[in-house]
Amino acid sequence: MKFKRFGVAAAAIALAFTAGCGGSGGTATESSDLTKANFASEVSKAQVDAQTAHIEAKLDASGQKLSMSGDMDMTKNDVAFDLSLTGGPLGGGAQFILVDKVIYLKMAQLTKDKYVKIDIGSSNDPAAKMFEQMLGQLDPSKTFKAFDAVTQLQEKGTQEIDGVETTQYAVTVDTQRALKAQGMAGQVPQGQMPKTIVYDVWVDGDNLVRKLRMNVQGNAVDMTLSQWGEPVDISAPPAGQTTDMGSMMGQMQPQG
Repeated sequence: MKFKRFGVAAAAIALAFTAGCGGSGGTATESSDLTKANFASEVSKAQVDAQTAHIEAKLDASGQKLSMSGDMDMTKNDVAFDLSLTGGPLGGGAQFILVDKVIYLKMAQLTKDKYVKIDIGSSNDPAAKMFEQMLGQLDPSKTFKAFDAVTQLQEKGTQEIDGVETTQYAVTVDTQRALKAQGMAGQVPQGQMPKTIVYDVWVDGDNLVRKLRMNVQGNAVDMTLSQWGEPVDISAPPAGQTTDMGSMMGQMQPQG
């Protein structure tokens, strides 16, 4: 039962997170011109054109409260990010770095002071495949397809966020179409999630998402995005600070 609840939470958070990440490049129109027909393409174009952003988020996954903070770079239609997570079952926290399709994961409770290196581009390891699926959910070249699942768009007024004037939209998404677009079809049975999801998105005059909020069956996301287009430094940790999955599992085996 706990596993099923986790699957629903992961799907809800994935849908929310990808709603804040871009699609293919282009020139944005004014946010006041956004409609159900062009919301996906125009928001995605603006975000990929900006390339970088800072992310702050509060997540509640099946009662597990997490905080996330970090930077993302979508240069050349690829994704790199450096995210730190705290709270919930993470104990001392975790750091999650993606560079050149290689993931570096550090968790205080599990990896100590090392980063586990997971090459999702070439490894056949099941863990690598799992993380490869996660990358697919974040890939900016695929994200705009999730927005094609928008069934209704309602403008709800304006609000200033961090000194920036934004327009708030209520966005209704067909859940199964969105999951399919993100490569998650079949991972969560239809009966475990509603047919549609409604989330609030605050978009500025350049069509950049400044805030996103949603709540699906008790799985809540409250995210802000800022510092669009500003320089970020996302790099792999030094080789001496990394280990592979096999070495880490070997160290965890009981001795004697």
